[in-house]
Amino acid sequence: MLEPSTLEKILVEAGIIDAEHFARAVKEAEKSGTSVEDALVSLNILEETTLGQRIADAYGVPFANLREKRLDPELVRRLPETLARTQRLILYDMEGSTPLLAMHDPSDLETIQAIEKGDY
Repeated sequence: MLEPSTLEKILVEAGIIDAEHFARAVKEAEKSGTSVEDALVSLNILEETTLGQRIADAYGVPFANLREKRLDPELVRRLPETLARTQRLILYDMEGSTPLLAMHDPSDLETIQAIEKGDY
């Protein structure tokens, strides 16, 4: 999960949404026990793909819309399910020997480095 302050910089300071909508999503996330990202989508403040694209742009990484990709179950199973669930990530393709990951938090360098080293 991205820190709310980071998400606020990505969305509010860039003019994607206003501070009032962001505050509403933060309040809903606290009330429902979900992430601010999930609250933004469930409150129809942002579409999931728009949110994902903006986060990817902010981190300078490509956005992968998994709804448009056919996932290979064998590839998906290369990462332990517990890791995939707790870190909210999925191995969706390979580019040569480089794994392509879709992740909820592209700033999680510790997880990225562990996967690159095979330490998972």
